[in-house]
Amino acid sequence: MRSLISIFALIIVSYITVFSQQRIAVLPFYNMDGKEELNKFCYQLQDSLSKELIVNNKGDVKFYVVPNDSIELVLAEMNFDPNSPSYKDDLWKALEKLKCNKAVIGELQQQGSKLVVNASLCIVDLRLPIPAYSLRNLFVKPEEIYKVIPPICRKLLPGVLAQQ
Repeated sequence: MRSLISIFALIIVSYITVFSQQRIAVLPFYNMDGKEELNKFCYQLQDSLSKELIVNNKGDVKFYVVPNDSIELVLAEMNFDPNSPSYKDDLWKALEKLKCNKAVIGELQQQGSKLVVNASLCIVDLRLPIPAYSLRNLFVKPEEIYKVIPPICRKLLPGVLAQQ
C-alpha cells in the first residue's frame, strides 16, 4: 500500500512540475524588407536561438521551448500568410493554440551591407513585449548572423526564467 501511495505521489509531483513550466515559442524572425533572400536568415535566427535557449535551460526544468516544427505546423494549419498585413496579429492566435506563456519575436531588415536584428520577449496573454527583455538595432554582416545569438540569449534568458 505504501509503495502505491509513493508512486501516486511521484506521478502527481511529476505532473505538476511538467505543467508548471513556462512554454516558450521562438517565432521565425519577421522579414521587414520582404526580400526573399533574407527569409533564410529569419529561419536561421529562429533555429539558432531556440537551440541556444535549450542549451541554457539547466536540467530541463525551468521552461520548455516549443519545437520549431510544431510552430510551423500550427502556422500552416491556420493558413497564415507571412506577407499578409494581419500576419503579426495572427501569430498571437497560433501562440495561444500552442499554449505558450511567452514568445520571442524578432525582426530583420537589411541596411546597406549589414542586417539589423531586433528581438523581444513577449507575454502571450498580454500580447505585449517586455521592455526589459528587448534588444534593438543589432548590426551584423550577413555572413556573421550567428554572432547576434549569444547577446540575444543573454538578454532574453532572465525574462524567460522569470515566472509571470
